[in-house]
Amino acid sequence: MDEFGPGEAALTLFGSGPEEDALIALARERANVCMLPASDAFAARLESCDAVVVPSRFEAFGLVATEARMAGRPVLVADVDGLPEQVAQGGGLAAPMHDAAAIARSIRRLLQADLPAMGRAARASVRSQHDDIVAAWQAVIRKADPSNQNKTGRSPVRLAGV
Repeated sequence: MDEFGPGEAALTLFGSGPEEDALIALARERANVCMLPASDAFAARLESCDAVVVPSRFEAFGLVATEARMAGRPVLVADVDGLPEQVAQGGGLAAPMHDAAAIARSIRRLLQADLPAMGRAARASVRSQHDDIVAAWQAVIRKADPSNQNKTGRSPVRLAGV
């Protein structure tokens, strides 16, 4: 955030974890960074922001990005693992975010975007996600033949997807 003036971009971090004390100390040194404790009021916190940045190094799915999209907030995600799928329908941007300079470049790119339009696309992209996931699992189940016995003569092992 040293790359941005207070009138250009402000960052609010919230949550808790092993780096919390270090992040609080760093936030105190910057006028455009605020650190808030963890809270169950995630939706209310999303309402107070214009976009959500997820610079994860590893992220199989990106629940925070999905929650941001549900709140109509554009997302800027690292181009790793499952995160790029979060922006496939125009609800944000995926970019390399391997270091502070790359994150700053990505945020600058986001600041040039039409955030309200991106937020509307984000909300629209997640609207049917639950039904799409259920339908995909139902298709997998329909393809399986439960009467088919494996070579041991036992019924196939039944698995649950979570």
